[in-house]
Amino acid sequence: MLPSLFLTALPKKNDVGHPEYWAPFNIATGASSSEWQKFGPDVQAHLISVRLAPHRLLWASTKSSVWPSENIAKVVLPGVYSLQARIEIKGGKTVLSNEVRVMVLK
Repeated sequence: MLPSLFLTALPKKNDVGHPEYWAPFNIATGASSSEWQKFGPDVQAHLISVRLAPHRLLWASTKSSVWPSENIAKVVLPGVYSLQARIEIKGGKTVLSNEVRVMVLK
């Protein structure tokens, strides 16, 4: 499983140039991570709580083949975004958090 935060520019559009960024994190610590994490098959049945600080994670554009390695201030363009945690689990399913609207300033 690979938990990640996603920032998607608002209003959302389905076009190639639309800004979207991601930052993988360790679900136990909330720190940046590049490693797959193992959880039991019943992960969807439990509430998971993790404290995240987006400015402490490593980010990259989802339109790039580069693994996230930069601070949010260097990668993310200023604007209004939807922030959401996504956890990919076995079987190709994705568990989603609620979306939060955030404004990124420079």
